[in-house]
Amino acid sequence: MEPDGPADSNVVRGDVLRLASPVPEDVLREEESCVAVTCLRSGKRCDVPANILYMVAPESAKPPVDVLERLSHHIKKSPPSATVGEGRSAHTLQQYAKNHFRPSGESTMTKLFNKASMKRKDVEHLWSFSKDALKKPLLKKTISRDDIRKLACHCFTYILASAQHQFSSLISPYLQAGTYMTNLVINDEVTNYNLCSDWILTPARRNKYLRDEIYCQIIKQLTNNPEPSSASRGWVLLALLTSLITPTKELLDECLLFCEGSAHPLARVCEKNLKRKRTRGGCRLYTCHYLEHEMVSKQQPNIRVQVYLPNQSVQTLEVTSHTQVFDMKKAVALRLHLKSINEYSIFLSSNERVFCLSDKSFYFDCLSHAEAYWFRAGRRGGAQKTSVGPMVMMLKKIWVNGQPGLDTVADQVFHYCQEMPNYIRGYHQTPLSNIPHLAALVYRAQFGADDKHWTKFRETASKILPIGFLEGRKEAEVQKAIGAELEATTNLSSAVAKTTFLTELSRLTTYGAVFFEVTQRYVRSLPKYCLVAINYFGVHILDQKSKELVKSFEFHMVPNWAFDDTSFTFIISEKGTWRLL
Repeated sequence: MEPDGPADSNVVRGDVLRLASPVPEDVLREEESCVAVTCLRSGKRCDVPANILYMVAPESAKPPVDVLERLSHHIKKSPPSATVGEGRSAHTLQQYAKNHFRPSGESTMTKLFNKASMKRKDVEHLWSFSKDALKKPLLKKTISRDDIRKLACHCFTYILASAQHQFSSLISPYLQAGTYMTNLVINDEVTNYNLCSDWILTPARRNKYLRDEIYCQIIKQLTNNPEPSSASRGWVLLALLTSLITPTKELLDECLLFCEGSAHPLARVCEKNLKRKRTRGGCRLYTCHYLEHEMVSKQQPNIRVQVYLPNQSVQTLEVTSHTQVFDMKKAVALRLHLKSINEYSIFLSSNERVFCLSDKSFYFDCLSHAEAYWFRAGRRGGAQKTSVGPMVMMLKKIWVNGQPGLDTVADQVFHYCQEMPNYIRGYHQTPLSNIPHLAALVYRAQFGADDKHWTKFRETASKILPIGFLEGRKEAEVQKAIGAELEATTNLSSAVAKTTFLTELSRLTTYGAVFFEVTQRYVRSLPKYCLVAINYFGVHILDQKSKELVKSFEFHMVPNWAFDDTSFTFIISEKGTWRLL
């Protein structure tokens, strides 16, 4: 028997008892049933609850005395089963194991010593904590698949709560990874992350037939785990796993009950993850990012991400494993009270490269993809602790019409700040007579009613006039023309000046475009040095020197295109023929 019996029964944990009469199996399963026994240690008869007994053997096949003594000693040393909360037992995979786990395959004597220390109801030890590696997967359906049988056993080795004390003694590469849930502390956080990501979470994410197996393995090692540090690492692993993928419906219900029955703080995180996945569905495309692992390990509710806006302001957002790009965009739009969010996107920028993120993607998936393909020249995989990561920005998209005056906040924060640099670079074919007026508007937008900058015209000119505009012109005449426009706009506020500037530019064909300086060699009728402008009207080709519009193509005339780091290729459909541009 396992726990001590009733106070008046004169039996203690580890005593060997003889049943007074045969007892049916169904009676032994009842929680409130009592049976008459004789204690071989004291020789006294008493009644004890049936659910604290462990049946060893019938009287006719009584084990030798030395075996019984070893068995009794083993039971006394074994820790009691885990309980949670206000004395109630934690939920386990016991019932689930009866239908889905393989038979233990242990010999009679192995069962005698390995299972006797547990409660009577713990007839199958596969669902409970173990210090030994698995020779076979836990689930029947995993054993039946040759392609993942070995991998399942390796995954368990990686999450095994082993009793190793010296990391250097772990020679096998599998056992090295198996230290993730051990009580041995690995101070290198990157090593912890790599063990968790590469050898446990990645196989579960990539192979849907392995997901239930790894869920069961982790919960097994959390059930009756005697080491608090090992259990905490296991909960970190389960929290990360629940944020990535979901098990099948039947196991999902078991996982929820297991989390609800645990008092560990991360159990609430796991429960929330599972419920969210059950309602919203979907699996992650990448294994947890290093920042996620750090967040869960430190039991932080979220990570703060700074989103930079074109007007040089910053919005700080709180993101979790479930945050999608659209959620971030929506949060910024609500804070700024934007009238629409359709014309904006979230971008990642690093080393002068900018990439747009899909609204439906998870933020940490985008970050992992960017570090793997966009911003890293080295090998893929692993974690790198760097002080500077990609910059997160929110910008107006060129494909969506953003007419000025419809949303004053959007004009101030996004439209003006993204359009003014193209004007300063001289990309637009702006009428020369309109330049002084635009320069005055830019001055009012930047400096307002402060006229002290006007006295330093040479320094200010580069901030309000297109590049090269002063070449071949008298500086005094240009200053006089702009001064007259400034006098006419004395009472104009910075906000109104920005909207007015955008209204003037919106009359141009290339308004709202992104520009590329290119050298083309395919079409003789086009200049060698061109500006390619792409906006919501289509693709426009300008002479890079004169800024004269040479040709425009609506999007239906561009059936295909391709690009790389150094070139851009268009397939143009014009008058029934296709041309390469």
